[in-house]
Amino acid sequence: IDISLCMVKRARQTIIDDRARFILADAECLPFAGEWFNAVICFAAFPHLDAKERALAEFCRVTRPGGILVILHLMGRDEVNRLHQQLPGAVSEDLLPDVPEMRRLVEKGGYDDVRVENRPDLLLLCARRPL
Repeated sequence: IDISLCMVKRARQTIIDDRARFILADAECLPFAGEWFNAVICFAAFPHLDAKERALAEFCRVTRPGGILVILHLMGRDEVNRLHQQLPGAVSEDLLPDVPEMRRLVEKGGYDDVRVENRPDLLLLCARRPL
């Protein structure tokens, strides 16, 4: 799922698998019924969500009870933010919140058991939707 048609087209060209589906959608208004997924994975996208609280609530809505949320970056928070701040345009303002704020946002979105690992080469947040 991506809000960018360009990125959806790129994914269709690079991932050749009959099981894969590519959907143009906004994370704040996902086109799925509630409790549809066992897991929601937000890979290298969280800083780019304009309304992070609304997106997290939407992620929780489509996650089954006991399901998980994973937010993943292959760089730590400081590295992601430093990279974005060096880029021109709107991306320079797309920053990852600090770990306490990430935890607060995810819990406010409806998840619990929030665990965050932030090191130079990785930011990994895992949380669970309560049963």
